[in-house]
Amino acid sequence: MGFSVVDRALLLLEGTDAAVSSALAAIKVGTARAPNLPGGLGLTRRIQVHDPIGALVAVHGHGIEGSDPLANPWSSHRDLMGFRVASFYDAAVWDGRIDPRLVHIRAGGRAMPRDATASLELPRRDLHTCLRVSAAVLGVLPGSRCSMRLFAQLSRRAGQRQIDIASAALLTPRRIRQLEREPEPLLPVALRSLGDQRLRRVP
Repeated sequence: MGFSVVDRALLLLEGTDAAVSSALAAIKVGTARAPNLPGGLGLTRRIQVHDPIGALVAVHGHGIEGSDPLANPWSSHRDLMGFRVASFYDAAVWDGRIDPRLVHIRAGGRAMPRDATASLELPRRDLHTCLRVSAAVLGVLPGSRCSMRLFAQLSRRAGQRQIDIASAALLTPRRIRQLEREPEPLLPVALRSLGDQRLRRVP
């Protein structure tokens, strides 16, 4: 239902005791096996939640004193607000239960990023930034092949040449032209992310 990883990992989970225990065990095993992650997650402290909205606000606002929750790529706040559509998080679990804008405000969030139509005048951005933002919007690592269509279209809108995009993506200019012609529903989200300093902070 919600997560944040800053100085420690905070998870907001919903389910039976058995389901929560299974989820925690899977997470701890997965992180223990992950490369370059010394020590895993360590001890777990479980707290029963009686106010899910308040708990989500606390999770999304955790460890970001003076900062906007949208600036933290290591939480589910971007997913909740629609700025990341990742396979590892389902924001629909909150549909009809909360107002995401209220969570954003209560977690210390400032004004939302400009509309995608306003971002058409965004400053020229380098290919490296376009690549990382495209991947971040999809919740994948930079360079993942599944982000290439979004990368190609975002880079063109950011003023990059087709031949340079092709070189950066290790694809042919012909393939980049094909990707540019395909529908990309997340292009408006990527444009808003590229035009906002908070959302340009990506892994």
